[in-house]
Amino acid sequence: MIIVVGNSKGSVSKSTIATNLAAALANKTGQVCLVAGDNHSRTTLHWVEGRAETDLPKVTFIEQLGDLNEVLLKLDRKFKYVIVDPAGKDSREFRSSLAVAHIAILPVPPSQADVDNIVKLKPVLTEAQQLNPSLRMYLLITRASAIAKSRDLSHARAILADYDEFMVLNAVMYERNIYHDALNSGRGVMEVHRSPSQLRDKQLATAEIEAILREIMTFPKHYPGETTADINEFVSSAEATKMQRQLEQILDPEAPRNRRTQYLFNDYEHDMVYRAAKARYCSMQAFMRQAVMQATRKVLGEDKQDAK
Repeated sequence: MIIVVGNSKGSVSKSTIATNLAAALANKTGQVCLVAGDNHSRTTLHWVEGRAETDLPKVTFIEQLGDLNEVLLKLDRKFKYVIVDPAGKDSREFRSSLAVAHIAILPVPPSQADVDNIVKLKPVLTEAQQLNPSLRMYLLITRASAIAKSRDLSHARAILADYDEFMVLNAVMYERNIYHDALNSGRGVMEVHRSPSQLRDKQLATAEIEAILREIMTFPKHYPGETTADINEFVSSAEATKMQRQLEQILDPEAPRNRRTQYLFNDYEHDMVYRAAKARYCSMQAFMRQAVMQATRKVLGEDKQDAK
C-alpha cells in the first residue's frame, strides 16, 4: 500500500505524520519503506539515521527525486507499506506520487491561510483523482491547539466540510512537545521514553496516531474478486437512494438542513449549490457569497443603476 503525506506548503506537520505512521506500522508488520522526495529538507533522513542507532523495528529509507511513480510501484511489490514524504510544494514528486498512491493524507493546520491553501491545491488533487480513481484522499487537521476554548478547530472543520471530494478525518493531531522529541530521536511517539509524570502526553499522542491509522485503513478495498459490474451496481444503488431522498426534499421545504452548509440548505439544495460552484470553478462559500451579493443588488435596484 502506498500512502502519500503531502501538501503544497510546508510547516503542516507532514514529516511528523510520515515518520509516526512509519514507526507505528513498522511495529505492527516490520515491512515499511519511507520515501523522501525532497532534496532541501533532511528531516526524514535525520529521523532514519537516529532510528538506526536504536534497537527499534527497522524502517527502510529511500531518497528519490523526480518522477516517483515507477519507483513507488516497484517498492509496493516489495514492502507492505510505502510511505511517501514529498517536498512541501506542488512538485513533480508530489504529483507523480498521487498518480499511483492508494491513500493521500493532506495535513491542514487550523489557520485561515492553511485552510485557504486547500482551495488553491484543489485542481491538482481533482486531476490526480481522475487519473487515479482508486486514490482515497483525507484531510487531517494538524497542530491544533490543546486549549479547550480555542475555536480554530471547529472553524476549520466547518470550512473543510464544503469539499465533498475529500473526507475530513475525525482524528486530530494536537500541538504536543512529544512530537518534536520523537522526530529528533528517530522514534514514533509510542516509542519515546517518558517519566510517569509525562506519560499522559505520550498516551494522547499515541492515541492520535492510532486513530489516524484506524480511519484510513477501515474503508473497504476493491479486491480482484469484485468485478466492475459489482462496483457499478453498488454505486448505482447509492445514487438511486440519493436521488430519491432529494426528490422528497424538493417537495418538503422543511427537510432537515445539511451540516456542511452550516444548516442553511437541505441535501438537495446543497447538491445544487455544490454543482453550480463546481461549474464556476470556485468553492461553495465563494459561490454563495457571490450569489447573495447579486441577489441583494437586484433587490436594492443597484444592478439597474449599473446597467444605466
